[in-house]
Amino acid sequence: MVNSLFVDFASQDFHLHPTSPLINAGVSPSQVLHDFDGILRPPGGLYDIGAFESQ
Repeated sequence: MVNSLFVDFASQDFHLHPTSPLINAGVSPSQVLHDFDGILRPPGGLYDIGAFESQ
């Protein structure tokens, strides 16, 4: 099991910590154009796993 390194899991802040192993580790579904913050996906060429792209 991998520690996803969310910003604050206890407070339900599921943004990714800058060192998270989930950054640039996702698949590239053509139907998902934006994350939950409205950020265009993928911003750096590869998708992050989860609802939010890292900044």
